[in-house]
Amino acid sequence: MGVAPVTTVMWGYLRLALAGGSARVIEGEIERLAGEFGGSVRGRLFREAGAPAPLLWSLVDEADRQADGAVIAAVRAIADRRRVDLDRLLRAAPPTPALWRLLDALAVSGSGDRPGRLIVPSEDHFDGLGVSKALVLHQIAVTAPDVVVTYLDPGGEAGGVDRGARLGECGPDEDRSGVIADVPVHAHAEEAVDLVLCNMLVQLERRGLSDLEERASGVVRALVGAATDDASAMSNTLRVQARCPSGARTLAVEVWETRDHSTDPVPDGVYMLADLDRGGVVRRCRSRVTGATVTRCDLPLPGYERHDLDATLPPYWSRRLLGGAP
Repeated sequence: MGVAPVTTVMWGYLRLALAGGSARVIEGEIERLAGEFGGSVRGRLFREAGAPAPLLWSLVDEADRQADGAVIAAVRAIADRRRVDLDRLLRAAPPTPALWRLLDALAVSGSGDRPGRLIVPSEDHFDGLGVSKALVLHQIAVTAPDVVVTYLDPGGEAGGVDRGARLGECGPDEDRSGVIADVPVHAHAEEAVDLVLCNMLVQLERRGLSDLEERASGVVRALVGAATDDASAMSNTLRVQARCPSGARTLAVEVWETRDHSTDPVPDGVYMLADLDRGGVVRRCRSRVTGATVTRCDLPLPGYERHDLDATLPPYWSRRLLGGAP
């Protein structure tokens, strides 16, 4: 009996600093999930070693304990004398050679007509890399738009994030969790944009999301407006959904269209409204479920900020570095 051919191109990525002693177990889970999708990450699993400074400082910290606090005091004095900013040094972004090798592999290999998939333990593995998680995901999407990012553990942050990563595999009715507005409209209906906004803005206000009205309106005007301006697609129908599942940190605006324009670029204005630096994400693809083009924009909720590089230094180290009590 022959071996079934691999039909799906797979890649894997993980940060060893987050995996800790469970790295081998996690790698096995990535391979297991790849097998469920009909592929393998063998030879395409990229492991990020992380920043050496925190590890080095942990050795200094242990030596300091054995020397009754004399080591860190001495290191701090020497750093002051040589004008070395220890705090900045320890918080510096880690080198990311594995991420760059992954992006290069995605660019060179691609997935062609076969579905591609990048498997990551959780979205936290895209944090703390020196740039925002949103920009990492955006670069992956630009480099390999046909590759779907899949998490072993989507976590509580993205009732919308995991769905967003699986956007090309979902239909508008596959998962109704967090739907707060759902408006069907013909692209060439009179006042199509206003019909959508009339419904959506009322629902946002009812759920205490009025602070997002301006940006959500801008996304709808840009995406629905582009559809209404396309005179060649007279039969184009749209379905606009707003989603904000419990525990999510973004409001997702999804626009489904029957016209196929999944390779067209998303208007620049949508990227500006998404606020990528704070965690906004913009995606466009062709749904393998409906055949429709779907465009999704995740808008960060008010007060939500992505984890910054301060998270790379444990609070305990910060206190000892600054001379406070451990």
